Amino acid sequence: MGNKTLFTQLNSTKSDVEIIEGIKRAFQPLGGMVQIRSTGLEIEQGKNEVRFGSTANMTASVSVQPVNQTQYEIQCAINWSPNTLVWICLIVGVFVLGILWIVPLFYLFVDPTSAYQQALNRIQTYAGDLSVGTVSALPVSPGTQKEALAKQLEEAKQMMEDGFLTEEEYKKLKQKILHT
Repeated sequence: MGNKTLFTQLNSTKSDVEIIEGIKRAFQPLGGMVQIRSTGLEIEQGKNEVRFGSTANMTASVSVQPVNQTQYEIQCAINWSPNTLVWICLIVGVFVLGILWIVPLFYLFVDPTSAYQQALNRIQTYAGDLSVGTVSALPVSPGTQKEALAKQLEEAKQMMEDGFLTEEEYKKLKQKILHT
């Protein structure tokens, strides 16, 4: 039985519906069943990118709280527990003395933090306004700002290559990044 809570902030002038849809899109690579709730999303069995996720039952609740007109705080509470496969392998492995008892050990290494943090990091791209984003709001040196813009361009290109953005969406996003 494990749980973890992750946080991020979103800067956006988009409507609440657009923000929720952007968040849903950011979490799609994790798979599972996604249900839209009044304050965010519920994700059941979203474990595609989670190492040894096949040994766990996983649920996540993503809530969106407005801080002001253009800033939102996003909280992702993740809960996981051993699934039926783990218990069956443990019982059969102990009584039959087979190698199946090893499967439950994999459950000890389940940590969805990195997969869900990556999804949270994608939210600004899908639901945020890059022109309102933290890069332009922070006082940074020209070198640091160029590095940040290069990183955003690289992430946008990777998202296109991974199939999360169409070429047209990528070009629009690239223009937004370059004009911040």
